[in-house]
Amino acid sequence: MNTYEIRIVRKRIQSPDIYSSSHISDHAAVRHAQNLAAGEGFIEVWRGATCVYFGALNQMQTAAAASQGRDQPRSG
Repeated sequence: MNTYEIRIVRKRIQSPDIYSSSHISDHAAVRHAQNLAAGEGFIEVWRGATCVYFGALNQMQTAAAASQGRDQPRSG
């Protein structure tokens, strides 16, 4: 297991929330960060000195919603 640092930057708050946790993979750490952020703000996930993920959550949700519409089978 690797140790990760998760930073969550929220609107209207000047300093980020910083968490430290152990996860089996980078993907698991990113999912944990997304859950901690509760759908708002910007997240960074670090494994040591390596940034494994960064992004704005509101953009990810929009992209996910758009892809769900494209992935649905169409009748007719």
